Amino acid sequence: MLDKFILIGVARMDNPVIQTDIADLLGEIRQELKSINDRLGKLEVGQAEIKGDLKYIDEKLSGQIKNTDEKLSGQIVGIYATKGTDWCKLSEGTVINLALIKEFESWES
Repeated sequence: MLDKFILIGVARMDNPVIQTDIADLLGEIRQELKSINDRLGKLEVGQAEIKGDLKYIDEKLSGQIKNTDEKLSGQIVGIYATKGTDWCKLSEGTVINLALIKEFESWES
């Protein structure tokens, strides 16, 4: 019984219609794999571009933070606390009551 099944299976594989269908299917699979490979290549290129952009942004922000820190370190010479309020003394001698500052621009914004 098993011999007949194997012979039938072999006979079917020799069928030109089935061979054509399998060849067509393998061609479609190869085409899909090529398409996936092409998209993967584009994704890798895009990822490299994003890494470059992030590095550029990081360097630019680091430079801006360093410049801001240098500017502030040259202006603020002391911060003092008294009962009820805090004070800031600038390098040219100005003293500022920090409680009176109505608008404050955060470095994080």
